[in-house]
Amino acid sequence: MTRGRNSERWLRLPRRVRTRAELPSDRREARRVILLLVTADQSVKLLYPHCRVLRDRGWTVHVASSPGPNLESLRASGFETHPIAMRRDVSPARDAVGLVRITLLLWKLKPDVVSAGTPKAGLLGTLAGAVTPKVKSVYLVRGLPLETAVGLKRKILMATERLACRSADSVLTISRSLETRLDDLRICDPKKMRTLGPGSSKGVDIDRFVPDESSRQHAESTRRTLTEPILGYIGRIAPDKGLDILADSLSILAARGVRGTLLVIGNDDSPASAAIRARLDRSDWTVVQRPYEPAVERVYPVLDILCVPSRREGFGNVVLEAALAGVPSVGMSVTGVVDAIVDGSTGLIAHASGAAAYAACIEKLAADEHLRTRLGTAARERVVEQFGEDAVCTRYVQHYESLTPAPSDERQRRGSW
Repeated sequence: MTRGRNSERWLRLPRRVRTRAELPSDRREARRVILLLVTADQSVKLLYPHCRVLRDRGWTVHVASSPGPNLESLRASGFETHPIAMRRDVSPARDAVGLVRITLLLWKLKPDVVSAGTPKAGLLGTLAGAVTPKVKSVYLVRGLPLETAVGLKRKILMATERLACRSADSVLTISRSLETRLDDLRICDPKKMRTLGPGSSKGVDIDRFVPDESSRQHAESTRRTLTEPILGYIGRIAPDKGLDILADSLSILAARGVRGTLLVIGNDDSPASAAIRARLDRSDWTVVQRPYEPAVERVYPVLDILCVPSRREGFGNVVLEAALAGVPSVGMSVTGVVDAIVDGSTGLIAHASGAAAYAACIEKLAADEHLRTRLGTAARERVVEQFGEDAVCTRYVQHYESLTPAPSDERQRRGSW
């Protein structure tokens, strides 16, 4: 796919702005300063709307992550960026180096707030914040990988999550079920935790995902080439995404005489990805598999149903994206998904584990176009009302502002460092 208008719309990067160093001296000290920290460059995409809203509310924004094209895009748009190599897996030596680099960066920038999301960045960022004077650290919990981990790995993840939560001044969860899960596992002090509004890490770009005339025409022509019902899965190809459940569900449906098309849009994210794809291909449905594409908004209007068979989520923004195209979702009763889908109102949730219950939900929606339309319409209305990017990101910025002095108090405070 060529880059250009679609990719620019996807990135939604703000215009070139002056860095803090380029501002007049009387304005530099009057701006709050924040460091946004994530582990992987891919996660930087989640920060684009936050950067825009923070800038519009008068903050100086710094972003740190592993180096890559998304971090470079922010730098080119006028934000101050800091490449710091980090790995998602446990690597004591590399993690120690990353911790030192983040700590030195905080001492250099003297930010008001460091907001760290994703597990590794959350741990390193909150630890660095704990030893840096006058910095408020926020751990943004986007999901819990430990939910699907076992054995020693689960114990290590449990310990690091507890340490990150203990080191942070504030812990924000992107869904209420995630907040409940942290409390049930006794990972975080409930007095320190909160979910802002109805949740979500960044909301969704309503203008991008509401289909325009071109998207509708593309969807109609594509649908004519496919066998209905048309199901879709959009996301990582990995075991915790529950694609084995989806494959078994398709086999159950085929045995009942229900066949159609499954579109799988996503990139491999596990050594088991090839086996997962092969299992999907062995179902008695037509399965079309493609890598993730920036213009994914053109896929949603093609679908009748979005499948979200995940074993865990933080919230499930893909559900919000599909909703804006009027597409209902079918999910499992797991953390994050139960917040994104309102069962019986904006989609269906399989409350029993396993493929049989999931297949029954798909079959119910596939057989009832009126039900799909009703749920899809309600889903779109809910997203427009509660989950626009500006509304969600503004809630986060207001929380950061509640942790810091007013900008007019900054000059004297910063001079004491």
